[in-house]
Amino acid sequence: MKLFEEIVNRINFDPELTQNGTKIVLYGKKLAYFENVKKIFAFNSTELVLLTKGNKVQIIGENLMIQQYGEGDLLLQGDMHSVAFVE
Repeated sequence: MKLFEEIVNRINFDPELTQNGTKIVLYGKKLAYFENVKKIFAFNSTELVLLTKGNKVQIIGENLMIQQYGEGDLLLQGDMHSVAFVE
């Protein structure tokens, strides 16, 4: 089971409302987990821009490192300053 699905189940949130959307879980400012990632637009140690299902997401920070990427999941580590939906 994917992490986000487990969280939704534990808080009794209607899973129909969350299917195929952009899913972001932040662990403080040091770790972020993204589901439904379709493409990485840009990446360096200070910026990551992702295309997820239906949204473009920009992460700004320092020492950003992709720890894991595959099958639509991405795990990012570093000093994150902002996470925003962008056009």
